[in-house]
Amino acid sequence: MHSESLESYIGQFPDFTQWKSTKRCDYFAFFVSDGLKQKIFTPKDILECFTELSLRPYSNIPDYLRRESIKRG
Repeated sequence: MHSESLESYIGQFPDFTQWKSTKRCDYFAFFVSDGLKQKIFTPKDILECFTELSLRPYSNIPDYLRRESIKRG
């Protein structure tokens, strides 16, 4: 992961650390797919974002991503 670019991306959102973990997952997914130009990302990629920023991760990232992908069809 590219911690400098992740920190720059998150720096655009001053209250990011106050957001719900699910909202952070959404923004990390966008960062990985758009910022890092990865067409496919995994729950591990999202977990790495939480870890790099020393944030407590969402408890079940795989399930959250599955539910969201079903909603968005």
